[in-house]
Amino acid sequence: MIWNSGYYWGIPARILHWLAAFVLVIVYLHGSIVLDDWDEHGGSGRGALLWHAAAGATLGAVMLLRLLWRGVNKTPMLPAATSDWERRAAHLTHVSLYALTFVAVLTGWLLADGLKPPVEVKLLWSIPVPVSGLHLGWSARKLIKGLHELSAQLVMALAAAHAVAALWHHFIKRDSVMRRMLLRGRQRNRVGD
Repeated sequence: MIWNSGYYWGIPARILHWLAAFVLVIVYLHGSIVLDDWDEHGGSGRGALLWHAAAGATLGAVMLLRLLWRGVNKTPMLPAATSDWERRAAHLTHVSLYALTFVAVLTGWLLADGLKPPVEVKLLWSIPVPVSGLHLGWSARKLIKGLHELSAQLVMALAAAHAVAALWHHFIKRDSVMRRMLLRGRQRNRVGD
């Protein structure tokens, strides 16, 4: 099934979801572990910074594809037993995940361009991304770096809450919320499922 149905996500939506989740975790761990002590004036971590910038740009592209694909598709209904607060929480979480991911990607792009010398960002590690052309001073770089790190941490916290909610739906509520996003599995077209 390519297109989303009224009850389930289509294959492209599911693939983009899991690809974004995978890249998000990898780029976050890389930034937290490998780049944690990186000195912007040192050269030893420059290769790691190039990799991180490319992974971040790739995450941004995957998220943009997800957003575009979601825009041309219907959004599957939640199970009938889903309460109003759960619906609002799910909507707020999804909007926040998209918005904060884009904030992290954009601030990372600005930081890469603001380094001396600038880091060349390459989408999929091969396609050059244009530079911002902004000449950031030390205080602006510090502020943007703080926004980059905060937005990344918030994205991971929301992603963890999203995963816990999916597991709660699957194992406690025993509805289709998680099952309909899995790449394989039985899919039933029942509203109350």
